[in-house]
Amino acid sequence: MNKIISLFFILLSSSAFGHPGDCPGPHADQLKNLGKFASEVSILGEHSASDANIAFANCRSKVLSDQETEKWLEDFAKGDSTDDDNEHGIDFKNQSKKLLEIFDTLTTLDRDIIKTRYEFQSNCNTVICAAKEIFGPSVGPKMLYMMAKFGLNASPYQVNAEPWSKEELEVSLQGIEDLPPGTLPFEDNKRFARFPRGKTYTAYTEMNGCVQANSVMDFFDCGFNFGRENSIQTAFHEAAHYIGDELGLDEMSKWRELSGWEVVNRPNGNGGVDSYWEPTKIQCMVSTYGFTNPIEDFSESMVAYRYNPEPLKKNCPEKYKFLKDLVFRGIEYTDPKLCENKKIDGSLTDSLKWHLKKIKYQF
Repeated sequence: MNKIISLFFILLSSSAFGHPGDCPGPHADQLKNLGKFASEVSILGEHSASDANIAFANCRSKVLSDQETEKWLEDFAKGDSTDDDNEHGIDFKNQSKKLLEIFDTLTTLDRDIIKTRYEFQSNCNTVICAAKEIFGPSVGPKMLYMMAKFGLNASPYQVNAEPWSKEELEVSLQGIEDLPPGTLPFEDNKRFARFPRGKTYTAYTEMNGCVQANSVMDFFDCGFNFGRENSIQTAFHEAAHYIGDELGLDEMSKWRELSGWEVVNRPNGNGGVDSYWEPTKIQCMVSTYGFTNPIEDFSESMVAYRYNPEPLKKNCPEKYKFLKDLVFRGIEYTDPKLCENKKIDGSLTDSLKWHLKKIKYQF
């Protein structure tokens, strides 16, 4: 796709993460609006980090091996009260109540008003054994781990979901592991779903090309068609949407000011007028996809901060500092010395210091 496509006044709302080559080129009348921005935009990529940026980024977190995952779960359960319980047709013996609650969530279809609790036949008497048997020997324990550590529900027993492959789940989990420590969870049951293969939402079929994922945390076939690093970036990008929305950061007036976002009205050719987001501080933009709106700008900027931080820090230090203060809590990735073995006490939203900084940015 032409690298300047996303500059051209894309409509206010967008939640789908596309891939280069999927979008149509600009119309001739849109080209007239490039003006002085052409040279700045021409050096930007479709997304803010290349595969090489991601592969060689500083302080990458490691996805746990199967053995390490089980050890983590055992440590997680230590000290917790235990129970003998029959859950979903399985007789559990002396199991952590926290793990039993997670297992119950993963094996229940929750439609808000109506809940369907699936029943299984199993000789297992531990949660880890049952998760392996139901979801797969590698995927099952990782699903328990993702919900325990990040509050993410990767179960196929959700609306519009099916089982993850081991490779798909691990590469998506890598994007979550690359978040700064203590960022998640915000809740204990956030959707993180492998959308049924060969399918997508009707609205997406009307878009040219494929959609990889969305901010609801649905992951589609296309998200696994362009290599490992691209899949990592997709998961991180959608997690950034989740963070921006939960914390109210991507709609803060201060955030919009950092890139000079304005709403502009232009004739639509049908006798009416359409409203679009348009940034005015082009040096602060990190990708052409970020030109979509302030919300996509936030996610793309988070990707840049984590995997390709030097251009953002050089070209827009105030934007860099906003993310450093309010998302990454002082951790920087421009040098390994600034991020290796960094410990952060408590969760992001529980930090009084964080709340005081947010208030400072708001006023």
